[in-house]
Order: sequence, then C-alpha cells, then structure tokens
Amino acid sequence: MIRIVNGEVFYMSVRRLQNPVNLNQIANHCRYRVKRLSDTLGVSSRQLEREFKAVLGVNPKWWLRQQRMLNARKLLLSGLSPKEIAAELGFINENKFAEEFKLFYGIGPRQMIQEERERRFGEM
Repeated sequence: MIRIVNGEVFYMSVRRLQNPVNLNQIANHCRYRVKRLSDTLGVSSRQLEREFKAVLGVNPKWWLRQQRMLNARKLLLSGLSPKEIAAELGFINENKFAEEFKLFYGIGPRQMIQEERERRFGEM
C-alpha cells in the first residue's frame, strides 16, 4: 500500500508487519528499475504498477525516472560533474545521462550549470 506523507512516498506491506519503506530513499538503491524495486518490496511489478496508478496517478517507471532526474539536478547543482552523476545514478555513460537530462528538463546538464552560475552571479 502506497502512502504520501509530507511529500515523501512510502510503501507499507499489507502481507507482513514491517516499517514503512521510503520509496524516495530506496529508488537509487534499486538503480531506478521497476523490477528491482518490486523485488525489494516483495511484490510483483504488476501489483506495484496498480498501486502507483491508484495513489500517484503514474506508473512506477515514470515515477522512478522523475526521481532520478530530480536527484540528478540536485547533484548537478551541488557541484558534481555530469560524468560523476552518470556513474552515481547508474547511467550507461555521460552521453546517455545528458540525453535523458535534456529530454526531462529541456536543457542539457552543462547548460543548466551555466544558467545557475549566471543566475547566482546576477544576484550578487
């Protein structure tokens, strides 16, 4: 059963007693893969999909992609290079990361870094 608490997404098993699992935190551990997430939670991919659709209105693949890109932006703005982020978030290579990033945000990671620098410089 999926629940949203203070903007965080939790999974609570109805089959066995366990503490709620923060899906935002384990998304990276599961390398942003639906199969790994469903295996970690002990449910089928199909069951996970039904619960995501019912509670969040999206499928788990889309949600995991969103979490991956939000994490990528956070890491990018913290100073990590695109190459380091690609490795950290399990992309095949830096080019694949840059491609996915641009599809999601509409600009590439290096352009986002440049725009952030300009925004910060403009505020000084």
